[in-house]
Amino acid sequence: MINGAQEVGFLRLERQISLPAIRYLLSIMVTFKDEMKKHFQGWYATEVQKQMQNNVAVSDLKVEMPTSLLKNASANWIISTWSSLQQRPQIAINGFRKSGILSAVTSAIE
Repeated sequence: MINGAQEVGFLRLERQISLPAIRYLLSIMVTFKDEMKKHFQGWYATEVQKQMQNNVAVSDLKVEMPTSLLKNASANWIISTWSSLQQRPQIAINGFRKSGILSAVTSAIE
């Protein structure tokens, strides 16, 4: 045991302190992540469809994902996802309520 950390082989395990309420705030993060995943899957499916319409054999399909393209696309996906979440504030409100911080959040806003 070194400084509260336990050495196990080449691993160093440290005790992490986590607030139990955080798991309820995950409802926002999970929803955001799911929306982003839908955007990526839609984009990827469109890229595959374009190649298949050009008679590319399934075994030869290759979707190019250069960083320059993904940066622009993901920026648009983030904006779209954020807008979508703004239309559904109940997701955040429920997470804040379950975690016990709803009153603190609402008083900070007021």
